[in-house]
Amino acid sequence: MTQHFVTNICVSVESPTAASGSCRILLYMGDASEPETAEGRQAAPKQLIGMYVDRYIRTAAGWRIAERRGRTLFHT
Repeated sequence: MTQHFVTNICVSVESPTAASGSCRILLYMGDASEPETAEGRQAAPKQLIGMYVDRYIRTAAGWRIAERRGRTLFHT
């Protein structure tokens, strides 16, 4: 099981149909077989902090991610 927290979202419009952006992520992981308690499931001791760098395109259905590159910045 994973839970991503996404923050510091920054988007730059480059044209009417293209944009780029980045954001920071905090990733918590856990084992789905862990019992659920009143406080939730136990998180794994390893957590990751990283970032995504994206390219967006505007389609007939709206804005979509055309490319996403992620990398880890820190881990526990």
